Amino acid sequence: MRVVLGALAFDEHRLVDYRLDDKWSAHRVFAEQCGLSLPRTAGLNSYFRRIRTADHLVSALAADFGEGYVIKPVLGAGSGDRGAYDHRGVEVREFATLAAAADGAETYIVQERVVMSDELRVHTIERHVLPRMTFPRYGTRSIDPGVRTALEGFASEQLARLPDELIAGALYGWDIALTAQGCVVIEINATGFHPVWCRGYQTTGFVQEGPDADANLALLIDAVEELYPVRIDLGADDGLLTRVNAHRIRGKEKTR
Repeated sequence: MRVVLGALAFDEHRLVDYRLDDKWSAHRVFAEQCGLSLPRTAGLNSYFRRIRTADHLVSALAADFGEGYVIKPVLGAGSGDRGAYDHRGVEVREFATLAAAADGAETYIVQERVVMSDELRVHTIERHVLPRMTFPRYGTRSIDPGVRTALEGFASEQLARLPDELIAGALYGWDIALTAQGCVVIEINATGFHPVWCRGYQTTGFVQEGPDADANLALLIDAVEELYPVRIDLGADDGLLTRVNAHRIRGKEKTR
C-alpha cells in the first residue's frame, strides 16, 4: 500500500492531525460538521458530568436512546472482528472512575444501536468509489448486484459531502450498514501512519490480512491504474509482491 500511495504522491502522515482513529473525533468531523449519515452518538463522560451519579446512568441512557445503544471505547481497532464492540457489560462505576480521571476528554462513546440486515466495506480513494472493492464486512459471500450498486451510490453521495481537506490524498474503508430505513455509515477507516493507537502504518484489513488479501490488493492496484495516470510496479523481489503480481496477471487475462 505504501508503494501505491507513493506512486500517487499521497502523504501517509497528512490525516494524523484529524485523529480519525479516535471514534469521538471522527463522529464530530464526519457527522456533526460534514452531515454524513452516522448513528446518533454522544460522549459517555458528558453523561457523568451532567448526571453526577453512576447509579442514574443506565436510566438516562435508556431515556435518550430508546431504540437501544452500544458503548464503545474511543480508541480501538478490530472490535467488530472480535465481537467486542459493545462494552455495556463493564461495571457502571468503572465508567465513572474513567470519567473522573479523564480531565474532560472522552474515553467512551455511547451510540444508538443499528438494526441491520448486513454490513459491508466500501473502499474509496479521494472522490472515487473503487470498483470491485466492495466486500461483505464478515464472510466471503457474494453481493447482490443491485445491493452493490445502491451501496456504492450511497457511498458516492457521502463522499460528495466531504471537504477537499478530508478527501485529497485519502484512501478510506467505509463500514456501511444496510437497514430497513436505508444505508448508515458505521465507521470510516483512514489509511496512513497512525501515531498513537496501534502506532504505525494502518490500512484496510481487506488488503492487509486474510486469505484474499493478495487478490484484493491486486484489485485495488488495478483500480488505481484505471483512475489515475500512473503505472504501479511492485517488482517481484519477495513472496508477497510475486503473489500480488500473479493475481494481477490472472485478472487481466480474465478480462481479455
